[in-house]
Amino acid sequence: MNRSYKFSTDGNLCLDWFEENLSELLGHEYLAWSSGKKYYEVFPKITNGKKDAVRMAIDDGSEVGLRNKCLIFSSGQFLADILIRPLRSGAKVYIYPKRSCELANQLHNSQPLIDIGKIASILAHGVRNPLNAIKGAVVYLRDRYPSEQPLLEFTNLMEDEISRLDKFITSFLSTSIAEAGQEVDVNQILKKIEIFVSLQSISKEVKTEFSYGSAPSVFINPFQLEQAVLNVVNNAIEAMSNGGTLAVNTFFEEEGTSPGRGFAVISISDTGSGILGAIGSHHPAGGNYPAGYRLGAREKGKGFGLFLTREILRYYGGMLQIESRKNAGTTVRLCIPAGAPAGSKASV
Repeated sequence: MNRSYKFSTDGNLCLDWFEENLSELLGHEYLAWSSGKKYYEVFPKITNGKKDAVRMAIDDGSEVGLRNKCLIFSSGQFLADILIRPLRSGAKVYIYPKRSCELANQLHNSQPLIDIGKIASILAHGVRNPLNAIKGAVVYLRDRYPSEQPLLEFTNLMEDEISRLDKFITSFLSTSIAEAGQEVDVNQILKKIEIFVSLQSISKEVKTEFSYGSAPSVFINPFQLEQAVLNVVNNAIEAMSNGGTLAVNTFFEEEGTSPGRGFAVISISDTGSGILGAIGSHHPAGGNYPAGYRLGAREKGKGFGLFLTREILRYYGGMLQIESRKNAGTTVRLCIPAGAPAGSKASV
């Protein structure tokens, strides 16, 4: 990075001049209304220890030189040498970028994860009271209509899932989202989900096709697997606003490098609008996505559902694969290692 940037302030640290090339860091529109603002309202604050370095130069009447300062802008982060020269009534600042600041980049890229964590915590707290109200209504309906067999089937499932969700929220708020796994029958989980989504799919005029193959048992938390699958299924149904077909099937896929070992695969396909940014090829969990690719982003939403699904699978040594084309549907494959725990070090 050979380019330099310059700006000057008055005695009150307000901007009174800046080079046009600063728009590379701030954007033209932001730079246009920056004049007259305190410099640190526009740029990262420049400090020397705990003191404002620009104020030091003005007050002491001598140059202040700083080496390898990490500056963070919305457009990126870099290390720079900085020279601050006092003027008759203010100071002139010279910024000489050197190289990218990797730590700052990592922190900047982690911000979406921090935001998700905050949202998840707020959601976990906020959902408990309505959850208890829903459970009360479910128990009432079950007791009020004991002879209605289809209703009993739904209410028993709902009460069981509400209890699991309440336990999950308690665990999430007190410790961590990661819980010990257990041996799980994938097809049994899917049969329960088939019942869950039946009414929703009918209301959306979506035809559902569930096919159960020879998927082996897996080691995973059953509630987390349910949520991972439901995230994908709900996305698929929402993507078919004018009706369509949801196809879900399970099977065993052998790992190419290890004969006899492999994955239980849950394949979920829809005939919807496709995922924004998808280019028609498989994208494995944790892989390098094309520039601009947003995991799971369709025309609505932010893609949190598929992100959480991917993280759950990664925790148990699995992976998420997506194949999608605009207006030609999407296939999402959830691959979970068959049998014993994979010993993954990734965390949810």
